[in-house]
Amino acid sequence: MISKDYLDRFIYYDSTSRTGIRWKIDIWVGKNRNRKAISIGDEAGCYNKVTGYYQVRIERRTYRIHRLIPVLLGNQVEDGKVVDHKSGNKTENVSENLRVVDLETNAKNRISKKSNVGIPYIHHNEKLNRYQVALVLSGKRYTKTFPILQHENALLSAVEYLLSKEEEMLKSGYTERQLNNIKKGIDDSFSKSN
Repeated sequence: MISKDYLDRFIYYDSTSRTGIRWKIDIWVGKNRNRKAISIGDEAGCYNKVTGYYQVRIERRTYRIHRLIPVLLGNQVEDGKVVDHKSGNKTENVSENLRVVDLETNAKNRISKKSNVGIPYIHHNEKLNRYQVALVLSGKRYTKTFPILQHENALLSAVEYLLSKEEEMLKSGYTERQLNNIKKGIDDSFSKSN
C-alpha cells in the first residue's frame, strides 16, 4: 500500500492538470544528470493508450494516477478496495469524480452492454418467450421474469419494474450515469417501435 508521505515527496493533486497531478520536484536525466527533464509544477504523468488511464512513473515504478489521488487527499485505499471513476471516463481524474469502493460497487458502475432489446438489465428470452430483469442489489442478485403470455405488454411491465428499483439501485452503488443509460435505452427502444 502506497503512503501519502511517500507520494507527497514527489507529486501533488491539482485539478487543473489534465492528469490530475503535478510534480513537486525537478527531475534531471542524462549520464551525469545534467539535463533537466521535468520542472516543479509540470504536469505529471502521461496517457496509456492500451489501458485508457493516465499513469505516472515514480522511482522506476508505474502507477495509475486515479489510484494515487485519493491517497494524496488523505483517503487511504484499503485492501479489497478500488478507485472508481463515477462518470465512467477513465481520464477524468478530478476528486469529485473519484470514489473508493469495493469491487462489487465498482463493477456496478460499468455500463451494462445493451441487451437484445436495447435496454440495460432487460433481456428477451425468445426460447422461453419472456422478458427478464436482472440486477444486483445490496450484494444479492435479483431476477424477475415477465412471460409474454401472462402480461399484456411484458416489455412495458419489465421496464416499469426496472424503473421502480431506481432508489434501491442508487443505494446499492449504481450511478446516475447508469440510470440515465437505462432511460436512454427505454427512450430509444420505444421510439423505434412507434
